[in-house]
Amino acid sequence: MCTKQQSCHSEKNKKRNLSLARAKHIYDYLVKQGIDYKRIKFLGMRPKFTLGAKQNTFAA
Repeated sequence: MCTKQQSCHSEKNKKRNLSLARAKHIYDYLVKQGIDYKRIKFLGMRPKFTLGAKQNTFAA
């Protein structure tokens, strides 16, 4: 996740994006476990589902 070796800050705007860092960490783990990188992708959902929102709803 966010360590001295790997930062949570965006290269473009220097803002912290923990959602993206978590997604990338899971992606890297799955690839390391043998999942073909072409079959998966990662996406941080911070702008869409923020912490502290009254209700997060997921469309089915």
